[in-house]
Amino acid sequence: GMVSSTQSVAIYAVAEQLYRGAQALLSPLGQVMYPYMVRTRNYRVLIKATAAATLAACAGAALTIFLGTHIIRLLFGAEYASALPVLQIFFVTIIFNTPSILLGYPLLGALGQLHLANRSVLVAGVLQIVVLCTWYWLGHTTPVDVAVAILFAELAVLTLRAVWGAREWRRQQRAQVNNDS
Repeated sequence: GMVSSTQSVAIYAVAEQLYRGAQALLSPLGQVMYPYMVRTRNYRVLIKATAAATLAACAGAALTIFLGTHIIRLLFGAEYASALPVLQIFFVTIIFNTPSILLGYPLLGALGQLHLANRSVLVAGVLQIVVLCTWYWLGHTTPVDVAVAILFAELAVLTLRAVWGAREWRRQQRAQVNNDS
């Protein structure tokens, strides 16, 4: 808001509200899965839930990407139709955010590694600040640029959680095999 026009801020805010709304639809799944996974460690259910939620996010993203102009006009008015590119980036982001939610506390909690879920957010936050500062320095301060920085951060969270979760799951599986033999 300090480095761009009020119109740019408004365009960003419209797209972000729709993005936050989509996140609010999907985040309860992570909240439900966390205590279940800590209690049962039923990784098959987590895999199925993650696949189903990610497919739902893909379908919702595809609809929003193609019908985004109509959605924006219906909810906010025709004067905000220029928010479409930002909205499209946010809905690509939701595709990566959805599995990230389920690989965070549900998976890493079941593996006893909650600190890794928190660390992934911190690392991604630093990455986002670096990207935003770099783009500011280069003169890239449009709403699209900010949305892309959020996309990079969400990709980082997903990547870290997937890599750390897989590594910890394999380590625990090896330890269990060694204990059983």
